[in-house]
Amino acid sequence: MEIDGYFEKLGEFGRYNFVLISLVSVIGSGIPAMHVLSSVFIFYAPPHHCQTDRELNVSIPLSDNGELEKCVMFPNDTKGYLNASTIPCQEGWTYEGKAVTLVTEIDLVCDKSIYVANAVSVYFAGILVSSFIGGHLSDIFGRKKMGFVGVVGGLISGVCLTFTHTYPAFLVLWFLSAVFQSRVLSAFFTLVIELFSSKLRSSAACIMAVFWSFGLCFMTIIAYVFQDWRHFELAITLPYILALPTWWFIVESPRWLMSKSRWPEAKAAFIKIAKFNQIPTEELTWIENIKEAHETHNKKDDSNPAKLYTVLDIMKTPKLRKTSILMFYLWFVNSVIYYGLSITSSTISGDRFINFLLLAVAEIPAMFIAIYALQRYGRRHLLFIFHTIVSIACIIVAFVPEKTDGGVNLSPLTTTSAFIGKLSISITFMIMWIFASEIYPTVIRTTCVNTCSMFARFGGMAAPYLMHLGKILPWLPMFSYGALSIVAGVVALLLTETINQPLPQTIEDVEGEL
Repeated sequence: MEIDGYFEKLGEFGRYNFVLISLVSVIGSGIPAMHVLSSVFIFYAPPHHCQTDRELNVSIPLSDNGELEKCVMFPNDTKGYLNASTIPCQEGWTYEGKAVTLVTEIDLVCDKSIYVANAVSVYFAGILVSSFIGGHLSDIFGRKKMGFVGVVGGLISGVCLTFTHTYPAFLVLWFLSAVFQSRVLSAFFTLVIELFSSKLRSSAACIMAVFWSFGLCFMTIIAYVFQDWRHFELAITLPYILALPTWWFIVESPRWLMSKSRWPEAKAAFIKIAKFNQIPTEELTWIENIKEAHETHNKKDDSNPAKLYTVLDIMKTPKLRKTSILMFYLWFVNSVIYYGLSITSSTISGDRFINFLLLAVAEIPAMFIAIYALQRYGRRHLLFIFHTIVSIACIIVAFVPEKTDGGVNLSPLTTTSAFIGKLSISITFMIMWIFASEIYPTVIRTTCVNTCSMFARFGGMAAPYLMHLGKILPWLPMFSYGALSIVAGVVALLLTETINQPLPQTIEDVEGEL
């Protein structure tokens, strides 16, 4: 019997599955989502100007838009004459509002503003490192153990983070937090996928994706209530304490246990699920024979072991090489725009909390639109259409001013455009996961998808630096997202369509396609 058959016997979507997906979606998706994008609030830079004891009109020059300059002041021996020279801030900065962020605490503004981009990039580097080593550790020690290692590690590093007072100490714990958060997200996602049959696997993945969006929405409320970054970090970290008792409820993946020939533990996991689903004992006799049934089913495969492929095989044949190069670009672009739009939400005209909340909410309808469209239309054309929409939306945000010369408020237009852009890039990201799993052959599919995901991490690392360039040219980040997106739409048309096509099994299947 195939493993999916075992889960069908356990009731497909029984009580255990319902409680499991509810718990794991919060622990393994909602909470990590808050941490991954917490930088939006931890590194928020409020309006500021040089600190001075004199009147502002004689000590701080005005910028071209009529606002106070942020990084320079007049020397104390001048009185704000138009032709007076300026000097860098001498006594620190004065920040508007009540927000206490890491930026306001250690003055990460002006010449030190690049430190913000560095910190966000370090976080994504931590996710990248975790992606490299975490998958192997999950294969060795199990999904459940590595998931809870991430929970405990994320809890400890998150709490310790609130006691840091120097940038280097923060950076070390920030990196470790990223490593652990990535483990929570990846390990529990794999666990959920492996605890459902193929019929319900997509639905389970979609539920976790929705809780990612819910996590971001809830984080916005937390950030509004706790505007001191230390209190905010504690508020998004301490919920992990509530996750610890679930260790005794969540089972290890029976698929993983069976792959490691840990038959007693696999049987115990099946029995626990069955009892919770209230399946009569007389219907569970098959559990005692899973070892023999599984070995019989796989006897043929065991007698003819398959060749092991590595990441180097991706580039050895022309069509697979072309496909991979195009896919790497698409994954990079999707990531840099997705995280870029999230990170720059505080720079879009309008209230920063409302902006971020709207961009988070945009991901919920995006999931349902993607599910509907993927069943009916080709992947290439969907990517072209939605990347074009992303491009137009980002360019509108880049060049439409907050107000017209006549005083008309245009912030609703830019906020709506940002919402449409985030919704569309969320759709393309979901399409990319499906597209990658369909376009690559079975023998090397996991390796290829993981490599694509790695390029997405590079996109996450690049996003904060594009954001930083916005301090020099405010329109540049959004314009860059628009330019990258329109090119991505064209690139998608160069790929092979996969809708209603059989999955390729071997590299020869890919190379033989017309």
